[in-house]
Amino acid sequence: MMVESNTVTVYQEKMMQLTLYRTGCSMTMSVNIAYNKLSTKVSENDIGLELSLASPDCNFAISGKLSLDPTDLLRKAINYTIMLVFVSLLKMYGIHSILHEISNNPSEASKYSVYTLILMLVWDAYFSIFHLFLSLNFTNLFHLFVLPFLILFILYSVFETKLLIEVWRYQNHSFETQPEEFRRKMISFYMKFYLFMFLWLIIISKLILVNAFLVINAFILAPQIYHLAQNSILTKFQTNLVFYSVVPTGLILAYFRGCPNNLLELSPSAWTVGSFFTIILVQILLLYLQTRRGPQFFIPASFLPPKFNYFIQRKNADLEQAMETDNDCAICMNSLRGDSGIDFDQTAPYMEMVLNVYAKENCYMRTPCNHCYHPKCLINWMAVKLECPTCRKELPPL
Repeated sequence: MMVESNTVTVYQEKMMQLTLYRTGCSMTMSVNIAYNKLSTKVSENDIGLELSLASPDCNFAISGKLSLDPTDLLRKAINYTIMLVFVSLLKMYGIHSILHEISNNPSEASKYSVYTLILMLVWDAYFSIFHLFLSLNFTNLFHLFVLPFLILFILYSVFETKLLIEVWRYQNHSFETQPEEFRRKMISFYMKFYLFMFLWLIIISKLILVNAFLVINAFILAPQIYHLAQNSILTKFQTNLVFYSVVPTGLILAYFRGCPNNLLELSPSAWTVGSFFTIILVQILLLYLQTRRGPQFFIPASFLPPKFNYFIQRKNADLEQAMETDNDCAICMNSLRGDSGIDFDQTAPYMEMVLNVYAKENCYMRTPCNHCYHPKCLINWMAVKLECPTCRKELPPL
């Protein structure tokens, strides 16, 4: 039955008859839900739930009343929305900065792991869908939850998808000369990506409240570390990826598992949050050390394949023969017998360390294609692209 008044709408469910077979008692249960739909100022008495359970046969009765304070829920929703919008815009800035770097220098795309980017994209897609459901279920808070939904939707469907495609295309650009093969690989990549995304979204929705699952997802930077080590890529510390993209994702998870007054009122878990950020910090430290000590510093030398030795002493007879054709450095256009015409990039500390070691031995650098350069020039060049400045042949990592 539904009764309406000017100030209060009251819903009363149909009376239900229950029988407890062990005692032979018949029970009557009634539920009343009331809220003030015309009140301009919401108070804790405006929303209420009344429940009564009675058994005349057994002289048994229970009644109770539950009041919900909507102002507390509204306050949490506003604080949460402000936090999420800030985090989402921070992530959008980080992805946009990476895209800007790649547009200026396409070889930067080789320094990012496709798998790390996919994991970031899937998590943001999940958060976007999650807030869409929140906005549809909490219609009175629709205007709060729909904003982060739209920002996250744009973030993963436009920015992160574009970054993923740009990175994948560059890392497979060797197939662009074979249109059919390139098209086949791209279709295969899209199919695998969307299948993984669909399955991973289902897994997240099922295990999102499992603490161990959240801790496992803290290894989001592991593919990036492996990518740099496997390809021996020399790069500066990737601030935009780490602090503007990955860490903000962890802040959203930390809110629900670390904040005692979170929106969903989930029980906080200090172990989960502590383990999550400990793993993240260890990975950040490894990425930093890869820029200081080399991308493969943690791998024993006995497990590494032999590397090409670019450095050759100035008095070497082979060098003198090579310099008969290359009198000038093709990068700075100065004489090879003089000093380099460029300054060293201070953002690449590992390469600076390598340069200092061989500078004491008075060395030049010679590529496998037998072209000679100043060490400062070629090391700076190889930080941008691994190809010979003269003949454009691919160069092995330093």
